[in-house]
Amino acid sequence: MTKSTPFISTAELRAAGVAAPWVFGRRDWVRSGEIDALSHTNNTVYLGWFETVRVGYLRTLVPWIYPRYQTALKSLTADYHKQTVINEEYLVVSRTRSFRTTSFVQEYAVLAPDLRTSGTAVVVLVEAETGKKVPLPEELREYFLENDGAEDLR
Repeated sequence: MTKSTPFISTAELRAAGVAAPWVFGRRDWVRSGEIDALSHTNNTVYLGWFETVRVGYLRTLVPWIYPRYQTALKSLTADYHKQTVINEEYLVVSRTRSFRTTSFVQEYAVLAPDLRTSGTAVVVLVEAETGKKVPLPEELREYFLENDGAEDLR
């Protein structure tokens, strides 16, 4: 039995009508436990969706960084444009927007099918053994440039 994944490749995103610059995504639906007292998705739930797609992006697209490196979240933002409700299907999409010496910025959007929430995360690369931040390997910077159209801000 093969293990299925909820993650969506760039080619699958394009086939679904999701335009560049988005390169990675995840389909799902809003569950009852994600709804708040106002009957829409709790604001904190979106942050979890961003985390899930960020980890999926790293483990799927650049798995070679593990186990030598890990990532540490420096900051996370979310802008809420329109609510999502129970049982509504959505797609969380992501890409690496830019990078510096030891960190990179990922951006996210929740589409259902229009824009519901957007956000960014600043992610720092750390050495797994010591937990100290380290420069992004050249191979990772090249990946971000070529596949995500990221901007080099070093």
